[in-house]
Amino acid sequence: IERYESVLREFNYDNVPNLVVKKMDKRWGSFTNAGNLVLNSRLIHASKDCIDYVIAHELCHVKHKNHGKDFYKLLGKKMPDWEKTKEKLELRLG
Repeated sequence: IERYESVLREFNYDNVPNLVVKKMDKRWGSFTNAGNLVLNSRLIHASKDCIDYVIAHELCHVKHKNHGKDFYKLLGKKMPDWEKTKEKLELRLG
């Protein structure tokens, strides 16, 4: 919750997505049509920067539903080193 609140402040959204933590087999996180941000419970084993990356990635989906150019532009603005962090996450826990 602490990491979520910290990253969420960077986005300045009026409507805050509900945070849900659950076991997920194939994803680190997702943003649902119901407005929930879901995080994989296995992230507890990840470093802070990896957790922040997944949260930031999913928060970008609040504005951009797909992984288009605008999505990656926003992600790059909020987390300039996201590619390195994603690779680190996948290598360690993938």
